[in-house]
Amino acid sequence: MTLDEAVELYLNHLKLERGLSRNTLLAYSRDLHRFQSFLADRGQDPARLPASTVDAALVQVFGQALAEEGLAARSQARVLVGLRGLLRYLRGENMVPVDLGSEVELPRFQSPLPEVLELDQVEALLRAPDLTRPRGLRDAAMLEL
Repeated sequence: MTLDEAVELYLNHLKLERGLSRNTLLAYSRDLHRFQSFLADRGQDPARLPASTVDAALVQVFGQALAEEGLAARSQARVLVGLRGLLRYLRGENMVPVDLGSEVELPRFQSPLPEVLELDQVEALLRAPDLTRPRGLRDAAMLEL
């Protein structure tokens, strides 16, 4: 089975068996076609390339190419998750001998640190509850904690 055929089978699986939304399917399709274009640019025709020849090393080279293009780490991870899903699907359908999906490393990214309040903002927040009402006393106690 060629890589093109495998991608089409996987997309049909996602649509029919997993019931993914149209937009999710479009995203997976776009990401997998990006991988196919990457292979074509390297002289490997996805319409003729056996799906079983895709290995973890090739996927890592693809991941490096995404990084070199300047794609953000989260976007790289999204593309690679789609490709990893394809590889796991191929293994589940006995089209490849081993599960290469577990060998695909995703780029690491950090969540941004939360912004902190300025001292005057904290003081204004602590003064906000109406201390003449029971809820205001409760709110003040929670804010002070």
